Amino acid sequence: MDVSVVVVSYNAASYLKECVEAIFNKTKGPSFEVIVVDNASTDDSVAVAKSFGKRIILLKGMENRGYAAGANAGIKKATGKFVLILNPDILFLEDAISKMLAYMNGHPEVGLAGCTFLDGVQKMLPNGGYFPTLIRLSLWTFFVRIGNDYHPSANRYKADFYPDWVTGGFMFVRREVVDKVGLLDENIFLYGEEVEWQYRIKSAGWRIGYTTTTKVNHFERKSSGGMPRNAILGEFKGLRYIYGKYFPGWKQVLVGTLLDVAAFLRILMWLLRFKPQMAKIYLEALLL
Repeated sequence: MDVSVVVVSYNAASYLKECVEAIFNKTKGPSFEVIVVDNASTDDSVAVAKSFGKRIILLKGMENRGYAAGANAGIKKATGKFVLILNPDILFLEDAISKMLAYMNGHPEVGLAGCTFLDGVQKMLPNGGYFPTLIRLSLWTFFVRIGNDYHPSANRYKADFYPDWVTGGFMFVRREVVDKVGLLDENIFLYGEEVEWQYRIKSAGWRIGYTTTTKVNHFERKSSGGMPRNAILGEFKGLRYIYGKYFPGWKQVLVGTLLDVAAFLRILMWLLRFKPQMAKIYLEALLL
């Protein structure tokens, strides 16, 4: 088996059908399997998955244990030389699997790669960035964009490059990499798990790749309910967790301080823009 596609879904029935259909319709050359992992959805996701019959493997979770746990369940079932971890709000526009295979075969130094994200109307979206070092987090805290940002602008993604991490919604990874560095960290429920995993992958000697070889539509956050609150709070929690896991106490204190300042500044920003709901989310982040 060349590629195992692991689609991790939670309450994304309206996107899941189109996502899986596009995988089958667009993929022409490589051998592949599709594994749908449902994280205890309360909508029609399971029924949608079952409509594909034996063409897919369906794994039903009894509870929503998070994106990392869902991805890990799929990886354990996967038999491919490569694994593509996918959100159901990703839509193939072409034979993305063949193009990603060609990229990986041409870049043996890359352990995991992502591709170009479009928003559905051909606007390019950011996809990943650089590891949140203290300097990068300091710049991000104060809205400064220079050099290799933690979250680069969309212009950065017009050409191939080697970031430190790509977005978890589309991660094309070698099986040998998974076998060496292990699965995703299930202590991170949602948002930040891909940064932690790719930190381990880079530390083990592989590079992370971003390629414009292929493009997919990404209807952002539809796989997690579409809530910016979840993304924002998840990122703040994930950053604290990563620094707690890998770095000494003094760095943890500094990161905690930076995150508090970042949350406070964003509260002020959103209040000045007359968007109290966004300010409220960052207040929650400040109180974490």
